[in-house]
Amino acid sequence: MAELDGRAPGQINLIAGLEAQWAPLYGKLSLFSESFIHFDLYAVLGPALVQYAGPSSTGDGSSTQTTVGGNGGVGLRLFLNRWLTLRTELRDLVYVEKVQPLPANSVRQQIMFELGLSMFFPTVFSGP
Repeated sequence: MAELDGRAPGQINLIAGLEAQWAPLYGKLSLFSESFIHFDLYAVLGPALVQYAGPSSTGDGSSTQTTVGGNGGVGLRLFLNRWLTLRTELRDLVYVEKVQPLPANSVRQQIMFELGLSMFFPTVFSGP
């Protein structure tokens, strides 16, 4: 592991971003003609700040590098109730990384898959 520290690409430590989300498709699925599951499909796009372990200027080990990039992706939310959803997402992170021998740069892509829960606040809604 020490031999690859700072030399292997994609050693991401931190990703921070700002995203815009657009959900053009939504609907409901009938389950056994008794209940319905509501869903929506969405797309995300935005800039990202990426912190990674890159090569040090001395050539020994790694140093923390920071760069900007962008990410985009698509996702699906299944609404379990009015405030809780099961979410799956496929995302592509693109950024420029310093590589050996310095001062070379390389464009990197990290494809990420995510499965999780989303919550909406407030959990109680008052209608008109």
